[in-house]
Amino acid sequence: MFKTALSCFFFLRLRIKGGIVIYSRFYTFILYMIDIYIPLLYSKDMENNEKWIIQLRKGIFEVAILSLISKKAKYGYKITSELNKFRAFQIPNGTIYPILNRLTKNGWATSYWEDPMEGPKRKYYQITSAGSEILKERLDGYNDIYHSLMTISRGDE
Repeated sequence: MFKTALSCFFFLRLRIKGGIVIYSRFYTFILYMIDIYIPLLYSKDMENNEKWIIQLRKGIFEVAILSLISKKAKYGYKITSELNKFRAFQIPNGTIYPILNRLTKNGWATSYWEDPMEGPKRKYYQITSAGSEILKERLDGYNDIYHSLMTISRGDE
């Protein structure tokens, strides 16, 4: 499993384009977690495992979106497109807006409308200073969880 996570780390470093550097260890952790828990979805207790995966993904999507909008303001469709580049973050169009609304309501992101020369008006989202603090705290938390799981899985103390 650790080799899978390690190879995902290098793969993700190669896939990040356009100057967007999102914490690749975070993505490695997520892919590692999915590799561990996807087989559980096919167990007898499938319903409970699906609920667990859904809850795990809810928190992770917030962190991923905050990471994306921390570098540059982005509109909803662009955020969805960037998330969909990663297997762990496949999300249908339109599903992102409740998450963006929650981030805005919590004061972790702000939004503004921009009217481009061509095409429809777009609502852009940008991280706030409170959102940056939350992002750092959550990434640190996920990093701690990842390292703890690795230590446990190796049998280290």
